[in-house]
Amino acid sequence: MLAPMWLAILLPTLDSSHATGRLVKLHACVGSQLKPGDVLADVMVDLSAGIARDCPPVTTCRIVLQETAWLREVLISPERPAAAGSTIAMMSTEADSPAAAPSRRARTTMAAILHHEEWWAPRP
Repeated sequence: MLAPMWLAILLPTLDSSHATGRLVKLHACVGSQLKPGDVLADVMVDLSAGIARDCPPVTTCRIVLQETAWLREVLISPERPAAAGSTIAMMSTEADSPAAAPSRRARTTMAAILHHEEWWAPRP
């Protein structure tokens, strides 16, 4: 059996021009258990600080957990800007693990989601 660990969930860093992001929606409550494939959060990242792109400069991404863990603490407020790479939340591998510094980053995957209503609105 592995020793209990605390895991960090980081605000994604998509490239060197990505300076900030924000938590849009948290899909879990503190204390809840998440399993592989569960959606943890939606985050919005701003890529406008870098070079011109063929895609919109603001992208919404969904963070999906790839291991079983308990959400223990949320460290940034929804809708408030945060630096890329900053810790969004802390999780633990056991429900009753005593508080500790993170042992490593949680195993997650991320996918861009398209839900910008203005893109799909009828044009006059």
